[in-house]
Amino acid sequence: MSPTTIPGKMTLAKEFTVQDYMWSFPQQYGLWSPAEITTALWLDAADASTITESGGAVSQWNDKSGNSRNATQATSSSRPTLTTAAQNSRNVITFDGTADFMEFSGITLDNNNTFVFSVYNRTAANTNSIDVGSITANTSAPERGYGNLWFRDNVLYSILRSTNIGVHGTASTATGVTLNSLARNGTGTQAWRNGTVLGTRQAAASAANPVLNQIGRQNSPTGFYYLTGFIAEIIIGRFDISDATRQKIEGYLAHKWGLTANLPAGHPYKLVGPTP
Repeated sequence: MSPTTIPGKMTLAKEFTVQDYMWSFPQQYGLWSPAEITTALWLDAADASTITESGGAVSQWNDKSGNSRNATQATSSSRPTLTTAAQNSRNVITFDGTADFMEFSGITLDNNNTFVFSVYNRTAANTNSIDVGSITANTSAPERGYGNLWFRDNVLYSILRSTNIGVHGTASTATGVTLNSLARNGTGTQAWRNGTVLGTRQAAASAANPVLNQIGRQNSPTGFYYLTGFIAEIIIGRFDISDATRQKIEGYLAHKWGLTANLPAGHPYKLVGPTP
């Protein structure tokens, strides 16, 4: 498009439409981010300063929450890889579905006042792959434990002791990049995919007893289940999140990772990213 001259004013290098303004202008100035709230864990693959890698193999993914809950992998054959410009021109961490996973510690994913957000892509269907979960001291069923929160098969759900009380869907064959949200307080769990609610389940809170948290792998009595795909960002917090804050996080993630088209029409940040 050729430059446009406004008489007596200035020459514009580009003609802007209303849609250009709504989508592009907010991305350049002062958008809201999770730094505005207290997070317990924040892993952001787009931030190259948080990634330690050699030849693409990622040995450490630093926590941006300020809590130093860095995700690490000491075994070279189990390290995921850094994939550059993979989603909306931003880097992601790719897991091979056979051996790759990372671990972090120092956070209790119990059923009281906890929220978890993620952007990830499953590239293989019909696998029990997860992105983040908690291992507990319950050796007979380490993937269950006591009130640990999980993402699994693109559906968010929580587990209360040995009883599944979470939100389910029909996404066991689903693949693709999704923005997932889960919020839990003392009375129940609610989950959203791409800003649309999946459902709500009510259950009493329970204590958690995790000893380690993993990204990209689920432990079970029958073996390990690995994520085939990539993880772009994970945000975990430990307070009763409001709808307004949840939607801000969804808006932040959707605009950052190019997922605004997936948000429902009524979402407050479908067209414009959140501001402080």
